[in-house]
Amino acid sequence: MSIHGTNAISQHPILGSDTGLFFSLWTGQNLHLCGNLSIIADYFLTLTVAVFCQAVVTLRVWHLFLHSCFIRWLAVTVFIICAVGAVIVTSVEFDAMKRALCASSIAEIFTQGPLSMSTVYLPALVIHTVMLLLTMYRFRISPKSLQQRGIMHRFVKEGIFMYTFAAGSLLYEIICLSMTEPKDISIYYPSLIGGIAISTTTVSVCRAMLSIKSFTVTYHVDPAWLLNHAELSRVQWRRGASEGEIFVESSDMEADPPSKFLEVSTRRTEGEGVA
Repeated sequence: MSIHGTNAISQHPILGSDTGLFFSLWTGQNLHLCGNLSIIADYFLTLTVAVFCQAVVTLRVWHLFLHSCFIRWLAVTVFIICAVGAVIVTSVEFDAMKRALCASSIAEIFTQGPLSMSTVYLPALVIHTVMLLLTMYRFRISPKSLQQRGIMHRFVKEGIFMYTFAAGSLLYEIICLSMTEPKDISIYYPSLIGGIAISTTTVSVCRAMLSIKSFTVTYHVDPAWLLNHAELSRVQWRRGASEGEIFVESSDMEADPPSKFLEVSTRRTEGEGVA
């Protein structure tokens, strides 16, 4: 039976023989890891990490669109829908996932096909795709001074490559589960439990958390937030090359020490008092 399972894995159209390690970890003497408590704990941990990653990605888009309430609430709405959808789908497919992990026979046939189980990763794929498109749209509407360095520079700085890789890993999980035969789901699903998708998503989220502050500074430092119109009208200033950068022109009179102007003002006040 074990030899037949190994041969079946090596003939898989996508995974090939790379899942032999996973197969050995989830069969034989390690079946005690498939207890109810372990499965439930792993389920809640994976779901919590996935929802947390989606929340951070949404928070990043929220900071990038401070002046657009529509896009901000659109991002929040997509996050809520995907989070609720992830909870519902994973709850419905929980029994199928448990049987896949705890299967004692590699020939066990499930009533639910792999295409149904692949829907577990759809909410995460949807929200990552939407947030990626919104991030690219933010770059598209940014000032021309921020686009002069080239689109590749912005992609590298904003970590869009990492987001694309995370979305691709989710798509990989969905395609692999969709192409797996129902009778072989107990063999292949342990290797598709979400390790690749969760890992890449977590790394991309860490990148987003470290760069949220720098993004808001780059895109949204408006001179009007620092100086009001009355204060700006008193000085000669011009906009700089970057968004939120201003240059204030100073004259020779403004360069004199304040004590000199204070002394002149005091003498004028005393003279007016004597008169």
